Amino acid sequence: MAEGDAGRRGRKRGGLILGKKNFRSASIVRWGRIALSFLGYLWRHFSQDRGLVMAAELSYTTLLSLVPLMTVAFSLLAAFPVFQHLITDIQDFLFSHFVPAFGEVVEKHILQFIQQAKSLTAVGILFLVLTALLLMFSIEHSLNDIWRVRRRRRALSSFLVYWAVLTLGPLLIGVSLAVTSYLVSFPVFAQPGPMGIKTLLLKLMPFFSTTLAFAFLYTVVPNRSIPVRYALIGAFFAALLFNFANQAFALYVAHFPAYQLIYGALAAIPIFLVWIYISWVVVLMGAELTYSLMTFRPTEEGHMESHKGKELIYAFRLIGHLWEAQRRGEALSLRQLLRLEPRLHEIILEILLEDLEAARMVQQTAGGDWILARDVSTLTFLELYRVLPYRLPRASACTGKGPWDQAFRETIREAETCIEKTLKVPLRALYQSAQA
Repeated sequence: MAEGDAGRRGRKRGGLILGKKNFRSASIVRWGRIALSFLGYLWRHFSQDRGLVMAAELSYTTLLSLVPLMTVAFSLLAAFPVFQHLITDIQDFLFSHFVPAFGEVVEKHILQFIQQAKSLTAVGILFLVLTALLLMFSIEHSLNDIWRVRRRRRALSSFLVYWAVLTLGPLLIGVSLAVTSYLVSFPVFAQPGPMGIKTLLLKLMPFFSTTLAFAFLYTVVPNRSIPVRYALIGAFFAALLFNFANQAFALYVAHFPAYQLIYGALAAIPIFLVWIYISWVVVLMGAELTYSLMTFRPTEEGHMESHKGKELIYAFRLIGHLWEAQRRGEALSLRQLLRLEPRLHEIILEILLEDLEAARMVQQTAGGDWILARDVSTLTFLELYRVLPYRLPRASACTGKGPWDQAFRETIREAETCIEKTLKVPLRALYQSAQA
């Protein structure tokens, strides 16, 4: 009897251990599927947004705006007496850490251009400022495209954002250099050895500066509320990729001097162009990662839940929620709508509301809440379909269990039957009827 009990306990213990192992294996498989789905989601959005083409456009604008941008930035920095003695250090820091292999040559020519730009007249200085703002406009336009922003900022708001970036960018670098110089002056940082604290701090400062700059760019420039945690993750990834690209590109230029053989003394120009392009690819990839972190929603099976093709369903439901709120004499905030539609992400919700507002079906109150702008007794489903830029979903795409979902599904099923009956005509019959 005792042996039987011991055997049962052993089998039970073994079953528990085996169950835990199976659960752990299933969790690993599930998270692996989620990771693969997320990477596919990230790359799909980068491709759909034409990230490589966008980087090429920004590279051209950067080449045109680089000297005006640096002239304006360093002029703003020189306006602060505390940073005047750091301007040379900031210039050396930028070109040595962010322009690989040929930073000294590029720095020499750009600084010559900047010195010549200082002798311009008021009209010339105005042109420099406008050219610098052109780059900021291009960056904002690209990031807004990534975040699906359709409502642009007003001119004054955009100017203030651009001016903040132009002002705070050099200031952040100046502050980081000043703080680092102050810290490394302490004896505790002067440890002997090849990897003392001072050396480690100096090596990590460019990485942290790059991360903060990217996070600032992703948070401030898009006309959308970006959670700081997602911006920091995207910026950290972009900074890692930027550091890797920096070292890899420097090795390529050093060991494969094809550009020097072809272009000779002018080799720095095409090499610099290629590096600007690579840099923008990295920046945009970090922005796409930030956007994907905000919008990616895995299902229980580990696959990506996409809103693609379901926009009309959600638009129908949003109007229903606003109609119910109207009957109570209330307006709904963005947060209330998100609670009513927990599977819908905030960015997708904002895009849907912007489309409905453009179609004059909903409108935003002075307090930022949303109300109906049309009477639902006169607003037809056909008008909802024709006005909005969304395709008609399949009935099977509406998987909800509520009465609204059932009514929507039945309407779509009837439409599918009519469409199938009407369009089930051989093309030859259409061609022959046209000839007759």
